[in-house]
Amino acid sequence: MLSKYLPGTTISLVGPLGKGFDTSLENKKIAVVGGGIGIFPLYYLLTKLKNCEKFSFIGFRNKESVIFEKDFTTQSKTFTITTDDGSYGIKDLVTAPFEKQLQTGLDYVFTCGPMPMIEKVVGLCAQYNTKCQVSMEQRMACGIGACAVCVCKAKSNNADKWDYLRVCKNGPVFDASQLILK
Repeated sequence: MLSKYLPGTTISLVGPLGKGFDTSLENKKIAVVGGGIGIFPLYYLLTKLKNCEKFSFIGFRNKESVIFEKDFTTQSKTFTITTDDGSYGIKDLVTAPFEKQLQTGLDYVFTCGPMPMIEKVVGLCAQYNTKCQVSMEQRMACGIGACAVCVCKAKSNNADKWDYLRVCKNGPVFDASQLILK
């Protein structure tokens, strides 16, 4: 619809909605881990974090899918690319080189991308006792929390139950410790 408007046309928007990454961190050792369209919020996050030692791990399907390489490189101490087919960077899942960095110590990890990748990143962060924020990718209908199309499972105060959080309103960024991913 936006592509059909002429320059100078006035439109109405509601936003910003939801909760983003914590950009107030300073003097921390952080990593971003992403894949697919999840790389875009991670790049934006890197531009907002100041005085942090930044490591980026981004996975792509193949060499033809690689984008933002120069952008991530300029925002990161190190930038690691993996590809599924090995046509560029390291042939492996993005979580493999990330885990090696995690073993050296990180203060914070931020992730966005395919759910199997997010599950692995969150599991590794829990294993190494590292704080992690997750940006969830969900289909959204209303964008204001009324329809509940975008819910994700979350821990409840009652150990025997769980809650549902609305990605559009309560997120899309969540502390990994809140989420039930499987």
